[in-house]
Amino acid sequence: FKLTGLDGKPVSLAELRGKVVFLNFWATWCPPCREEMPSIQALRPQFQKAPDFVVLAVSEDSNPAQVASYIKRNNFNFRVLLDPRNIVGEAYDVSGLPESFVIGRDGRIVAHHVGPYDWANQDIHEALQDLLKAKSG
Repeated sequence: FKLTGLDGKPVSLAELRGKVVFLNFWATWCPPCREEMPSIQALRPQFQKAPDFVVLAVSEDSNPAQVASYIKRNNFNFRVLLDPRNIVGEAYDVSGLPESFVIGRDGRIVAHHVGPYDWANQDIHEALQDLLKAKSG
C-alpha cells in the first residue's frame, strides 16, 4: 500500500521491506483506540535506536486536521498515515478498531490483534526484539 502521512509525505509498505513494521489501524472517534495509543507511544523509546523498526498508525478518520490536532495534543511522535476511505483497512480485512499487525522483514504478517492491547508490556518487547535480531531470508 501507499498512503500519505500527516506530514504530507507518502509512505509505501514496499519501501519498508527488510524492516519490522508495527501497523495499527485506529480513529480519533474510537475510545478503545484512544485508550491504546499511549502504549503504542511507549514502543518508541524502547526501539528508538532500532532503525529497522517502524511504527505506522493508520487513521481512518475523514478529517486530517482533527487527526493532527489529536496527535499534537497527546504528544505522540510515531508516523501517522491517512486512510479516510478505508482502502488499506479493507485490504487488510480490518474488522474492528483498533486493529494491529506486526509485519516481519520479509513483508509477511507475523502477529495480528483486534482490540486494544498494552503494547508496552515486556513480552511484546521481547518478541519484537527477537524479530529485529532475525535477518530476512
